[in-house]
Amino acid sequence: IMKNARFLFLGLCGLFIAAAVHAADELNQEREDLFAPILQDPRLQTELMRNSQTIPEDFNYAALFGADVDVLLVGEEHHDPIPARDINLMIKNLMENRAGLTHVAVEFLLSSEQPFLDAFAAGKISYEELREKCKLKNRTFVAEVAKRYKVQVVGLDVPRAQEDYQWAMSYEGLTARNKAWVAKILAIKKQNPRAKILLHAGSFHTQLSAKYGPTVPQLLKQNGLKVKTMEFVSSHEQLWKKLNIGGKYDRLFTIPSDL
Repeated sequence: IMKNARFLFLGLCGLFIAAAVHAADELNQEREDLFAPILQDPRLQTELMRNSQTIPEDFNYAALFGADVDVLLVGEEHHDPIPARDINLMIKNLMENRAGLTHVAVEFLLSSEQPFLDAFAAGKISYEELREKCKLKNRTFVAEVAKRYKVQVVGLDVPRAQEDYQWAMSYEGLTARNKAWVAKILAIKKQNPRAKILLHAGSFHTQLSAKYGPTVPQLLKQNGLKVKTMEFVSSHEQLWKKLNIGGKYDRLFTIPSDL
């Protein structure tokens, strides 16, 4: 009986995971469809390359965060280690260049973990104690860097996102999470109209639009905030790989308006 019960439990888990993967597949397909015109039209490829620049090793991210930006959104693919690392550099660049950064809001810390993030910032608990309190322990480093530069860390995600993966990656869940995150950003801006926020999350949330519902930049714009969106894309990612960009250094692409 226990074996049968265990088999049923695993089978149900398999169904839950399959449903979540199906939603992710649909989102990936939508991104492929949007990318297709670039691969099919040499003119657009030329235009894309013309709107690009090499990023040297000493690139300063403060150049992307001007006075006309309330929220700089940084999108990532979760398997890519580079944006997770560079978010530290962004905080450093923005603070050392007096760009006015006040908050860093991240998907990878939960709203329910905010009391622990605040306690750490105030020196009431150690970094080791903070890690013990957080679900995604390998993402708590941003709190250490933010504390060093006196930037407030905001845990964005709702606890259910870590408890129910199927819901988190469903269209309903993605939309609900986006709205919850934006409500947090709006509350910060209401309390401090001059707040400037760095928001780091997965690219399904930060992309400019999506069929599943309003994305974070869309919702922020609807509420009158000025936003800029940057997305990290690995050169090994299949779509970008087809462009044969090459080169020793990373490149920063500005997407042409007709795309």
